[in-house]
Amino acid sequence: MQKIGIIAGNGDFPIEFARAAKQKGLQVFAAAHEGETLPELAQWCDAICWVKVGHLGKIIKFFKDQDVHDVLMAGGIKKTRFFSGSLPDLRGAAVLARMITKKDDS
Repeated sequence: MQKIGIIAGNGDFPIEFARAAKQKGLQVFAAAHEGETLPELAQWCDAICWVKVGHLGKIIKFFKDQDVHDVLMAGGIKKTRFFSGSLPDLRGAAVLARMITKKDDS
């Protein structure tokens, strides 16, 4: 069975995408952001991993452990949460350091 991974942010879109993927017969795996992603997403996933914003290493490990190769991002992350609050892990910090701007379209 084909697998799809979702890096889930806020809003209904991650849930709608997961539901549509399940209806098409895909296995769905989601890395969901604490305080952003709606808990209802879990009912449409074969496995879900709750992460803090900026914990890119945990997201990568989750998808590798599940043998998921196709991953998309669905939903948003509030900018205020992304640049404040919990500290990113090493991989997340490396990505932030390489960003030229910190604007919404970065």
